[in-house]
Amino acid sequence: MFKNLRNQIVLAIVAISSVIILVSFSSIFMVTSMAISARENIISSPDMCIEEIIHERNSHVARLGITLIAVGAILELRIFAVSSEIAERLVRPVQNAYEQQREFIANASHELKTPIAAIRANFEALDVEEEPWTDNIDLELDKAQNLVHDLLLLARM
Repeated sequence: MFKNLRNQIVLAIVAISSVIILVSFSSIFMVTSMAISARENIISSPDMCIEEIIHERNSHVARLGITLIAVGAILELRIFAVSSEIAERLVRPVQNAYEQQREFIANASHELKTPIAAIRANFEALDVEEEPWTDNIDLELDKAQNLVHDLLLLARM
């Protein structure tokens, strides 16, 4: 249950950061590509032919793309590592509180089970005639026993 919660937190953080990185890097790539094209149109050397200018521009754009992909991948790995740590820190107190609650319920149930069993055994050993009050005692002992059983079941879940 808590592992699933951690995974969902990590997935949410990584998904949000991926979108941000993708939008940012796409913008950088587009603006830089247009700037390179504009700069080459303005500052084209008379010695260079059009094929050389296009080849050089494509080379710069390709290097930029590879650099952005590499930086994006490194960022994603780092974000994954950090988000895993953050998710662990977020879930740990909830998990500890859950475990303490489960332990308390189990301990309380066991502590209540013993006196109820002793009361029932003593009541059955009394050998009294059936009276309305004896039925009431028996009914209330059944209710208490069922409550303890439900608490133990809750603790096991």
